[in-house]
Amino acid sequence: MNDTTLKSKTTRRPAVFRLALAAACLGVWMPTAALAEKSKKEESKEEESKQVEPKPFIEHVVRDVEGWKIHVDKRLLESDQKELGDRTLKVLANKLYEITMILPEPRVKDLQAVPIFVDLDHLLGGLQYHPDAGWLTDHGHDTAMTKTVHVPRADRLVSLAKSNHQPSVMLHELAHAYHDRVLGFDHPPILKEYRRVVKEKLYDATLHMQGHKTRHYALTDHKEYFAEMTEAYFGTNDFYPFVRGELKDYDPGTFALLEKIWGRLP
Repeated sequence: MNDTTLKSKTTRRPAVFRLALAAACLGVWMPTAALAEKSKKEESKEEESKQVEPKPFIEHVVRDVEGWKIHVDKRLLESDQKELGDRTLKVLANKLYEITMILPEPRVKDLQAVPIFVDLDHLLGGLQYHPDAGWLTDHGHDTAMTKTVHVPRADRLVSLAKSNHQPSVMLHELAHAYHDRVLGFDHPPILKEYRRVVKEKLYDATLHMQGHKTRHYALTDHKEYFAEMTEAYFGTNDFYPFVRGELKDYDPGTFALLEKIWGRLP
C-alpha cells in the first residue's frame, strides 16, 4: 500500500488507507472468506486507479454527528434512499459515540477535527482515509475529501454493523487520520515498533475472530500496524490480540507505544 489512500480491512477485511473493495476487487482469493476479503484490498487498489469519478462530483449536505462534520451524499437524504441514509447515520452515530466515551478527551477533539464523507455508491468501494490530494486528482476524485475519512458506499457500513465484522472500523480509519495529521506517517516510534514485530514474527500466524489462523492485517505496513493495534487498545479487533488485556500480555512493546501516543487507559 502506498501513501496515497488508506483502505480498511473492509476492503481488506475491509487507509490512502483505503478500504476500497469493489466487487471486482474481491480478487486475491485465499483459503477463507475473511482472507479473501482482506486480499481484495491489495487488488482493489489497481482496479480503483482505473476508475474516474464522473463530474460534477457528488453533492453533499453537512450534518453534525457526535461532534464530527459528516458530509452526507444528498441522495441518502432523499425519499428513495432515505431509509438507507437514516440507518447509515444511526450506525455512524453509534460508532462515533463509542469513540467519544473510550478515548481521552484531547484525543477525541483531535479526531473530531477529521471530516467524514458518506456516499451512496461512490466508485471507491470500502472505507478509507485519503491523505493525499494528488492521488485524488490523478484518479479523478473530489479533492475536497483530502485528509478525510470516506465511506464510499453506505450499505457496506451497515452490513459491517449487522455482521459485527470489523467492529472498530471507524476507529481504525480515524487512527489513520491521527497518524497522518497529528503524528506524521514517518513517526519514528511507530516505525521502530513495527519493524520489531515484523522481525519477531509476532503476527505471522494470528487467530482471526472467525476461528482460523492467518497473517495479521497489521503486517501490511506501519500504518495498518498502528490502526490495527489501536483497535485492540481501545475497542475490539478482529485479529488476535482482540482486546487491550491480550495486547498487553502478548505484545507489551506495542501496548507501551500506544499508551504513550494515546494516553493511559482508566
